[in-house]
Amino acid sequence: MAEKDECTSCSNNREACGCVGYAYVPIQELCSIYDDETALKRGSLFPSLDLSICEYGNTCREMGGITNG
Repeated sequence: MAEKDECTSCSNNREACGCVGYAYVPIQELCSIYDDETALKRGSLFPSLDLSICEYGNTCREMGGITNG
């Protein structure tokens, strides 16, 4: 873990340190899971996360995460 003094230099020179991002992750509830074979075929244990790229984009738009433009 970095010492606090090392981190303060970034606040003085943000260009040198790059971007800092913050994530918002809503609380998720485990409703169901795939059986082992299906999970391996689909690449996910969780049906609610098993989305195509188009479905993912639509879900994000509905929640305000992606805008056109």
